[in-house]
Amino acid sequence: MKSGPAVVATLLIAACAPTGTGSTTTAATPGNSTTSAAPVTTSSAASAPTTDAIPTGPGLLAAGLDDAPLAVPAEDGGAFSPSYLIPVGLVDDDRTYLAIMGYDDDPAQRGMTLWVEEGGTWSKLPEPLFTDLGLGLEPPGPIATSLVETADGSWLAFGWGSPAGEPDTSSIWGATSFDLAGPWEAISDQVLEPGPAGSWDDGGVNSPSVIRTEDGYMMLYDGWSAEPGDQVGLATSSDGLTWTREPEPVMAPGADGAFDARSIQIPRLALTPDGWFMAYMGLEADIQQPGRVGLATSHDLTSWSKLGIGLQPSDVPSDLGVHTIAFDFRDGELSLLAEVLGETRSEVWRATAAPSDLLQAG
Repeated sequence: MKSGPAVVATLLIAACAPTGTGSTTTAATPGNSTTSAAPVTTSSAASAPTTDAIPTGPGLLAAGLDDAPLAVPAEDGGAFSPSYLIPVGLVDDDRTYLAIMGYDDDPAQRGMTLWVEEGGTWSKLPEPLFTDLGLGLEPPGPIATSLVETADGSWLAFGWGSPAGEPDTSSIWGATSFDLAGPWEAISDQVLEPGPAGSWDDGGVNSPSVIRTEDGYMMLYDGWSAEPGDQVGLATSSDGLTWTREPEPVMAPGADGAFDARSIQIPRLALTPDGWFMAYMGLEADIQQPGRVGLATSHDLTSWSKLGIGLQPSDVPSDLGVHTIAFDFRDGELSLLAEVLGETRSEVWRATAAPSDLLQAG
């Protein structure tokens, strides 16, 4: 599976993909407002790994970890009360919302939901934005990973799932709505399909992270082939509907002994005045070990420099570690939203840092 920790099978099905064998920017305003991005080139060089051994000290984001979780499963139940919370990101509409993909054993408890902050506490809105979207995907259905406001004020959602009858692969889907609250309508169950036979991502594509810029929409995604180790790909779009992928991955696993030597997964993209930043999950050769959150930076989206480990397993309040992540830049800070696993549920925690501090530390 795509996760290091051994957890309940239902959670692994929900938040893990099928087994993979494989310029200057201007200031980004809070939320999903338009930002200026550096031109995208076709270079596919991946950055050289920065270490041959896994560091044991605190990660680059450890000092910024909040004292308490942002979101926890509802104790009192309710019509929509999933036990596992997968962070999608922070978005701004009439106020700032935390978007979360909820999952549980019960299919009725799976869907995208919004949380709002009042008095320093984040609370879930009672009804999900959407559930299965009518895409007809294999269980557990659509897993949303990105939510983006368009130039005209409408919304796009992106995620991944296994097409009906093809449980061993995955594709990236899209959905649209004129209002954040819905109703939402699926664009396609295959906005981005696995690559052609023999390509680096012909096994499947998943976990899209999308940002709108003045030059169009930029997507990082997780892809794999028959060879061990997931890699990060780049796709671009002028309208968010039709996508063109770069032919080669833009970032590969690290060297033997690195924390991401086996696989790099769940890439998450953020644009700052200091350039592009990526957070991702890295798996070492021993797949029984919990994954570590890695950080990288780029000025053109194709050549990435790895900064090191953002969060160590010891930085988070659970022996099971971090399962999925989201990334956001607002008010001068990068925020990593991490799904921290428990035995029967998960919580969303946050770690923050200024981009300049990460560049200096890395």
